[in-house]
Amino acid sequence: LNLKRIKIGTDAIKAEAVQTLIDIMSSEDASDGCKIKASQIILDTCIKTTQQIDVIDQIHELKQMMKMREM
Repeated sequence: LNLKRIKIGTDAIKAEAVQTLIDIMSSEDASDGCKIKASQIILDTCIKTTQQIDVIDQIHELKQMMKMREM
């Protein structure tokens, strides 16, 4: 199982999905409801990503604190 290849494939799929949402948001043909939903999905994803990054940063800080106490 080539995890690197899977990650690259997953990244491409995510990029395409985001581009699709951006296209919907900027489309003159899309209904207001579709534009709002696409915007909501992007914003929700950004919020979740920010929260995950914050948690990861906190974990790293805790690990550093634990290492310092072990010394």
